[in-house]
Amino acid sequence: MTDFLFKEFEDLYGGMWAVESDPVKMAQLMIQRIEKGREALGIQETRERVLYDMEMRREI
Repeated sequence: MTDFLFKEFEDLYGGMWAVESDPVKMAQLMIQRIEKGREALGIQETRERVLYDMEMRREI
């Protein structure tokens, strides 16, 4: 069951379980997982944020 939850679950469902007693290490695991997901979506690059006014929204 532990192999399924911690290894195979991610391949099947895209999510995963993780257990870590050190909160810093757990935070690092979470950040790695988020970055992996962003990379898979192709959104890992940071972009300059643009605040749209109504005229700019109408053009879209």
